[in-house]
Amino acid sequence: MILSVAFDTVDHRILLERLQRTFGVTGRVLDWVSSCLSGRTQFVRYNDATSVDVVKAVLCGGPRSSVLGRVLFLSYATDAVLLVKA
Repeated sequence: MILSVAFDTVDHRILLERLQRTFGVTGRVLDWVSSCLSGRTQFVRYNDATSVDVVKAVLCGGPRSSVLGRVLFLSYATDAVLLVKA
């Protein structure tokens, strides 16, 4: 539960910068990751009612329950892991 909550705080802009600067991800791969994160929205659904009039852009977090989501979170958290290791 704690890691899933932490993953919700991953800022897309910082993640993309870290992938490029720390891991050298560029070009089509960086564009692909960016497209996976961009254009995501969220709304609330309860029973049969939805809040479609209040759709919000998702600027943090990422795809859960996927290999990509785990890899992106680890990439994002790498600097923190290095600090703890030192």
